[in-house]
Parts: sequence; structure tokens; C-alpha cells
Amino acid sequence: MSLIEDVKNYYKGTSFPSPPIYDEWDDTELVGEEVLDSLRWGNLTQWTLRRGDEYVSIKDVAPATENQNWGDYGEPTIYEVVPVEKTITIYVPA
Repeated sequence: MSLIEDVKNYYKGTSFPSPPIYDEWDDTELVGEEVLDSLRWGNLTQWTLRRGDEYVSIKDVAPATENQNWGDYGEPTIYEVVPVEKTITIYVPA
């Protein structure tokens, strides 16, 4: 089964699933985690998983307090991605 199918099936069969879910499979690793936006009761976060040459991202709202649950903002967005290497130049004091 492909990684995206495994991820989608995981979300179908789990109540309040919380990423990162890569612990579900021995051959899958978390390669990226980025907070994209801060909402009132959570943080819109993107997790990227890798299995072999497959990459899948999960975009979901992580609860910010103990009064929120996974899924309070609806279903996560799950989609295939490809890695793109970027070079970034920063400037520091000399």
C-alpha cells in the first residue's frame, strides 16, 4: 500500500488522530514539521512524512490548550509532495 493510502486510512480509522503518525510504520520517518499559522485555539501545522521515495504532507490544526481536541477544526488536508532543495542566503554581523 502507498504512503498516502496508509495515511488516509489511518485518519479514517482513528478518533482524534494526532500527527506525527509516523510511529505507526517502521519504514516511515518525519522529515518536516512547520507551523504555518497561529489560530485562536490552535496552530495550523504541516507535517511531512517520507517512506522510500514517497512524500506525504498532513496539514492540520494542533490544539493549543487542553480544552481543544484534534479535529476541532475539521478534517486534515492530506496530499503528496515532492522535495525541492533551496539555498537561502542570510547576513550576520561581521
